[in-house]
Amino acid sequence: MMKISWHGLRQWLTGYRLILIAALMVFAIMLLYGFPDSSGPWFDEGINLGIAKSWVQHGVYSMQIGSDTFVAERSLLITTNYPLLGFIALSFKLFGVGLAQAKFVMIGFLIVFVFLFFKFIKKHYGSEAAVIGLVILVTFSPLYGNGKSALGEIPGLTYFLLGLLWLDKRKPIQIFVTGLWFGLAASTKSLYILFLMSVAVGEIWFAIKNKKIDYQRWLLLVFGATIPLLLLIFTLLPKEISNDFFQKTLQLYTNPYKVEHAIGINLKRFFTETTPLHFALLWLTFLIVKAFRRFRSLTIFEVIVTAFITLNIIFYLKTVGWYRYFFPAHILAILLFPGALLEVRQHLNISSRIKFYGFCLVVFALFFAQSINLLAHLYDPVYFDPAPRRFAEAVSRLVPKDAPLLIIDNPALAFLVDHPLMYQYVQTSPHLIVGKNLLQDGNLPPYILASEWNKIPYPNIQLTVKDEYDKVMQDEKNILYRFRN
Repeated sequence: MMKISWHGLRQWLTGYRLILIAALMVFAIMLLYGFPDSSGPWFDEGINLGIAKSWVQHGVYSMQIGSDTFVAERSLLITTNYPLLGFIALSFKLFGVGLAQAKFVMIGFLIVFVFLFFKFIKKHYGSEAAVIGLVILVTFSPLYGNGKSALGEIPGLTYFLLGLLWLDKRKPIQIFVTGLWFGLAASTKSLYILFLMSVAVGEIWFAIKNKKIDYQRWLLLVFGATIPLLLLIFTLLPKEISNDFFQKTLQLYTNPYKVEHAIGINLKRFFTETTPLHFALLWLTFLIVKAFRRFRSLTIFEVIVTAFITLNIIFYLKTVGWYRYFFPAHILAILLFPGALLEVRQHLNISSRIKFYGFCLVVFALFFAQSINLLAHLYDPVYFDPAPRRFAEAVSRLVPKDAPLLIIDNPALAFLVDHPLMYQYVQTSPHLIVGKNLLQDGNLPPYILASEWNKIPYPNIQLTVKDEYDKVMQDEKNILYRFRN
């Protein structure tokens, strides 16, 4: 019987080659799983895709709501911007407008992000930590639920990681490009303005620690970040700037969800629900390890990431409580966790064998728990839902091209349906309702695509017209109505 030495076994395991290969296989399978219906298209994604579609087809950077009408209030509509939508529009331009073309862009961003994630951890914490971080990341189901949707979370984090990787550069042009990466990150999604605040905190902390202010560095960073931000502002400005524009925009950014008493409810989630608890485990591990060192070991990038996570959680507490609102903080907690875990192992006053087995047990427990959760949710509509695409294809075939079609409160289907006389009536946020209410005007459209009449969320729609329509097709969520004439 062949004997395996402890040293040889440990040397083989610490190479992590098989674990790395397994993690990459999981990642590749999840990227291609359910294409193009994973993740299933939904409301916010539909808005983003609708903006890219009208940009390519009509040259208008907004969402189409009528045959020649577009949303004018872009500052209230656009929360995910050109650093992502530009690539989706380019894909539409080159390969045609469609869901698959948009998903290819998101797959590309995910591949780049995971590569940068691995490279970043390896650079700052070593190869062993990088593999641990990769294993946790690729078995983390929200990575695919959020990352494969045409949303700004992963693209913004990708630009942010590029900025962090360039943070230690010293040449003026490199510092300028670092600022450019951070500016693109902040321009990707309205929440990511917090990136700039976090970078400012890190730079100030670093200046205080070194008792020296590098004015040239700060100016170059600001100059680099300003260029993408100016373009961001340009995309949001209306044709005519008014006090009403500034008032509504300020209301959106200060209280985007118009919810009350949310802080206590959301805070409770971190003690009672699995996803917030998972985040808390990762995040508190890092904070406790650093606290024992009296935060002396904090690097500038750790300060920046810590500042952003803190700001993101504060923002989340004021929202309606959906987990995707603290998804960026969750991902960055995974980024910091492996280094903290290795530091814990290093300072434990126990035998190396117990350290090794205990460490492997922790990593395996996280991997096992996340893999089970990933498999359990594969067929959830959030992760795989072909119904919207199939329903839209059926509507496109059924509705005559010369018959107006009104789509109520479903920008995802509005993007997927191929129809030249399509109108939308939709509440894009608590601050904005767009589209012409054809039902209220009495000029009833021949076809309406909506949910059940009693679930349409607008009290100003005259629901009495329901007797004028018949259901001609429906699935679990959507119904196509036809006017009796």
